[in-house]
Amino acid sequence: MLLCYDGGLAIPRTAAFSNKENATEFFNSALCNLFLGGVLCCAVDTRDVVWGTIHKKQFLWPVDFGESVSSQLHAQLRTRVGGGLNTIQLSNPKILPLSKFRDAFSKGAQVTGSVPSLSPKFFLHGVTELRNRNWSSALSNFWIVIEQLTDHLWHDTFLSDAQYHPKTDIAKRKRALKEDNRTWSTSVKQELLYQNGLISEETLADIFPARQARNGLVHGGKDVSSESAISACEGAIKLLQRCAATQFAVQQCLYYPPDDELRRGKSISGKPRFDDWKSIGYL
Repeated sequence: MLLCYDGGLAIPRTAAFSNKENATEFFNSALCNLFLGGVLCCAVDTRDVVWGTIHKKQFLWPVDFGESVSSQLHAQLRTRVGGGLNTIQLSNPKILPLSKFRDAFSKGAQVTGSVPSLSPKFFLHGVTELRNRNWSSALSNFWIVIEQLTDHLWHDTFLSDAQYHPKTDIAKRKRALKEDNRTWSTSVKQELLYQNGLISEETLADIFPARQARNGLVHGGKDVSSESAISACEGAIKLLQRCAATQFAVQQCLYYPPDDELRRGKSISGKPRFDDWKSIGYL
């Protein structure tokens, strides 16, 4: 992977990355490693990925400008066709030393590499949606992570450790614990993991309300509150720390503007008047 001066990431268009979907998944995994290493990153999608070529063996030249604001900004500045509004962003750029990039990437890779069943893209999408105040999407992504980490602890810790099982092997018992997901649902697994001291009380206190909110969303179409989304986030972080057997500080990266910072001016009081709209033909 190449790291460009403007912060762009590039990978060769090999068979593994023959389409944008595969490339996007790779980029999100890399960005998740950076995030877990302490660098604030947001998830990308296919609109952010563009085809390019190496020009004069010195820099990357975009073949197309992409479909997102970010990809178009980078492409326009690279090709020197950016307008005044584009170049304003160059007056105060975010600077990340290469040494910090490497260190953060390495730390994050150690975390994600210790849990093979984890899909980093869902964790990063959860963080991104939380920062954008999309509570339902944040909860949905974090719950996927919570289920993946719960299964990791269930199979790789609880089922594999003899101290949690009878000394005399009971026929078909472990097979049922592994395969019967109707009896041993995620909620039951989480309760047993807590009862056996494999997850903390604080972790259970976060993932329990998150599961209730997720069920309400899936089965009843109920709106998700900010508290439920944040609980899912905190629960996912604690579970990942438990699975990776390491601590990492990412909570400070989860800041999102509170309501009072999003307001501009005063709220309308009373019944709205649309006389001005009528005069210009909108009503």
